[in-house]
Amino acid sequence: MPSITTGELNLLKDFLYRTAGIDLGEGKEYLVSARLNEVCRTLQISSISNLIGQLHRGKKAVSVAVLEAMTTNETSFFRDAGPFGAITTDILPDLIEKNRSKKQLNIWCAACSTGQEPYSLAMTIRDRFPELNNWRVKILATDIAEGKVLEKARAGTYTQLEVSRGLPAPLLIKYFKQKGRDWEISQDIRDMVTFKKVNLLEIPAFLGTFDLLLCRNVLIYFDNPTKQRILGSLQKHLCPQGYLILGGSELLLGLNQKLQRYSVGGATCYRHEGAA
Repeated sequence: MPSITTGELNLLKDFLYRTAGIDLGEGKEYLVSARLNEVCRTLQISSISNLIGQLHRGKKAVSVAVLEAMTTNETSFFRDAGPFGAITTDILPDLIEKNRSKKQLNIWCAACSTGQEPYSLAMTIRDRFPELNNWRVKILATDIAEGKVLEKARAGTYTQLEVSRGLPAPLLIKYFKQKGRDWEISQDIRDMVTFKKVNLLEIPAFLGTFDLLLCRNVLIYFDNPTKQRILGSLQKHLCPQGYLILGGSELLLGLNQKLQRYSVGGATCYRHEGAA
């Protein structure tokens, strides 16, 4: 398998850090070469050297493909029992009580990958909280990978293996229909979620504020200055007393003083204690 040179690797690292804040780290040459060779095959580019050359010249299709290949898109339905248990038993009931007068609930799933997380939330709301059927419930799902990743999320079609990972059988029967060898989520659930491309380094102000914000297993790929920058932006988009859920290993450790740590229903989350 053709490998990447040190100079090409440095150009790639610079692109990833400048574009997405990703700190590639050391010892990733084999992983990088494998993923970039796959991009070369897909785009019919003769070599990694030519690929990096086109990337350096700013070719859009190459930039999108490389960024998508180098971001981690691992996800599954109802990934990690703790957060979804806390959302069901504690967080959503609390938010429903707080927002009862306006009957509006805004949720943001950042770094949503291929959509299993926001669809899991939509199914939870539809299945466990029927009173929200009369509310204005907005689920925004965003990711930096604007190519195949978000296309798959919008399509809402998953393989047998993907629906077997974390999705309870009753929800599969209730909210999916078989489409050939795959499974397609119902239009009703798809209509609850809006997918957009958003770079966490450049969060647009027009997104508004949210009662619940999930940004899980993302901060681990950034250095501390980038984490602080992103957390500051996320905090601005979180309603007062709104909840932020990070990945299980992602502790703020003083990176943002306005986000206070709470243990809710056996899961760790953060709450915005200041004004939005």
